[in-house]
Amino acid sequence: MWARGALGCMLWMFLHLVPGTGWAEWFLDVYGGGGFIDSNDVSVKKSLNPSELEKIGFPSNFGTLRLRATLRDVRANDFATGGLRFGYWLESVPYVGFALDAFLFDLSVPRQTVIVDANASLDVTIEDETFPLEEGIRLPGRLPAVSFPTTAITSSPSVMLRWPTLVSADFPKGRLQPYFTVGPALLFTDTDPEASLGVKVGTGLAWQVHRHFALFVEYRFTHFNPEVETGSVTLFGFGFRVRIRDPKIETDLNTHYVTAGISFRF
Repeated sequence: MWARGALGCMLWMFLHLVPGTGWAEWFLDVYGGGGFIDSNDVSVKKSLNPSELEKIGFPSNFGTLRLRATLRDVRANDFATGGLRFGYWLESVPYVGFALDAFLFDLSVPRQTVIVDANASLDVTIEDETFPLEEGIRLPGRLPAVSFPTTAITSSPSVMLRWPTLVSADFPKGRLQPYFTVGPALLFTDTDPEASLGVKVGTGLAWQVHRHFALFVEYRFTHFNPEVETGSVTLFGFGFRVRIRDPKIETDLNTHYVTAGISFRF
């Protein structure tokens, strides 16, 4: 998969962007927390051929049905998350660092009924003549509960900025360290994934408890625009009911996280 090659490329970049032996303050962060996904509109596209239409009760003279629908305000379940971040604070410019970050969470959508703005185009054959029909309607749509395999997010070498405060001889980089991080990220949603490229930003506070470790809390935000083919959507109204299996689904995935953890400094 090209995603594995992208991860290898990111690791190579990280190791070659950061100097090696003579410089100080590498760090390893271990953290956990929770998060939620903003409710958002979801785009659904699906084409049904004549044999598929007959199975759900359409007459045999119907041609291919092309369905485009927008599901309004689809909500996802809150989730727990955990991960690791490995990085390096520059010694010559101690306000600047670089890091690689990887974390997991379970992405699931509960059973729900939403408003659907749908547009369907259909060819109907009557006495050897074909008539194209197109109709736009608004109707309720019922979504089943959908659980994706454990979702992984890996950020490419991201930039970290910190501001040392409460500086002392024991804590020359500051005992309290507000920080900010930003960088591109990859989203994976199954065991043999196609990756979706997005962005991750975060801000937090680190409290240096000891020279070699600190405690921190962090808020982070990720944005992706993934496209998958999975699950099913049931549309009902106006005397009919249609279940669409494995549609092409696209949405803006805006996710908020609050985490806390331990940072090992060495």
